[in-house]
Amino acid sequence: MGTVSTRTLARLKRDLKRLGITQDRVAAQAGVTRTHVSHVLAGRFTSAPVLDTARRLLAEAKLPQPEAVPA
Repeated sequence: MGTVSTRTLARLKRDLKRLGITQDRVAAQAGVTRTHVSHVLAGRFTSAPVLDTARRLLAEAKLPQPEAVPA
């Protein structure tokens, strides 16, 4: 896995927070500890599973919601 820029990590962390996706949730779905997720988002470690999971959760959260069908 290549190096991820500090800017990209900051944007990823900001978007997770903005959409209410916790580091605990990312950790649970990636199969790692919350501390590990924190280190990855701070740029101290690299982890494809953490980054892939965070990106997937963001994509899922940004999916358009189906419109309500009038009764």
